[in-house]
This record gives sequence, C-alpha cells and structure tokens, in this order.
Amino acid sequence: MPQILKAWTAAAALSLMLVWPAPVSRAAASPEVQASFPAFPVTVNGTVTDQTHSQYPLLLYRDVTYFPMTWNYTSSLGLAVSWSKENGLSLDKKDGCVPPAQDLTAEVNANSGGSQTVVPAPFPVKVNGKTIVNADEPYPVLLYRNIAYFPMTWRFAHEEFNWKTSWDNVRGFAIQSCARLDDEERTQAEALNLANGGQLAVKNG
Repeated sequence: MPQILKAWTAAAALSLMLVWPAPVSRAAASPEVQASFPAFPVTVNGTVTDQTHSQYPLLLYRDVTYFPMTWNYTSSLGLAVSWSKENGLSLDKKDGCVPPAQDLTAEVNANSGGSQTVVPAPFPVKVNGKTIVNADEPYPVLLYRNIAYFPMTWRFAHEEFNWKTSWDNVRGFAIQSCARLDDEERTQAEALNLANGGQLAVKNG
C-alpha cells in the first residue's frame, strides 16, 4: 500500500515522495497505460527542468504534462501534500513557494523517445478539499517509478491552484506559481538557449 518513504520533516525535505511499493499487484487494481517524456523544454518559476538526468522526469499523457509529487516539485509549486492510508493523497494550495530544486542523477534516462508504462493511481485523491474520482478523470493521477504524478490541466493549474502557464514552440511549457524575480527572464533565456541549442533570442540578449 502507498506510504511516505521519509517523514515530513526538514531532514527529509529534499527527498519526500509518495510511493506505491513494487510487490503490490498494481495491474489488478488499475490497467496499465502508456505515457512518454516531453520532447520540449519545461520551466518552473523560470528554472528549466533537466529531464535528461532527472530521477523523476516529467511525463506527457494525452498531450498533458504531468509533474511528480516529490517534495522538491510540490514545494516549488506552492502545494501542501499529505497522505494517509484512509484518505489517500491530498493536495492543497498554500501561500509562497521555494526556488525549484531537482532530483538529478549521473545516469541518462533511456528510451526518452519511447513509451513509458504507467498506471492510474488506485487510491483516493483530494484537491483543495474536493474529492477527485480518479477512475472518471480523463487525465487521472498516475503512478510511475512508484511516484504519484499529477496532471497540469487548465482545471487544476488555473482554477484550483491559480498558476500562470504558457506555451510556445521554442520556450515550451512554463508554469509560474510564484512572483518572478527581476533578472529571471535573462536567466531563463540562457537556460533555454542551452536546452534548445541556441535557438532563442531576447531583446538586449
């Protein structure tokens, strides 16, 4: 059954994650579906995510970007996360967020252009106190690498969490959950240039 790998304390803040242990037969509870890794840049509050070396890379399912509900991502998105055996996963909007940090490894994610097997989460989910019937959702909460992944749809990103999102062919997908820093645009442009092979230009850049 799902469990918190580490206590919700400052000492565990860098690695908290919601998991579903491998020995449990997930296929019996939820059918497997196929997702993929995004082929475009993704930024969180101006920080470009490193999907190549991420321990928990973002996913793309039915053309919607999914974020892993690790401590680092939920903290940077300004979300309070709780878990209990009886009530399942709960996500609530909170005030403030921390600068994005990423769980990176020296290994490169293999098969980046292929399909990734995921399963819809078989436990209850609440967003801002409202129950989400995962089985009826067109974009359900998913499990991948034993981590809960949440969809960044308009309904959740804008209506529930009040974030700003944007998309274009060069910059890719961006989420702004906190106020922008004064020099953030230039820093983001430099990171996007690295991610896109130097294709992005900005005024006075």
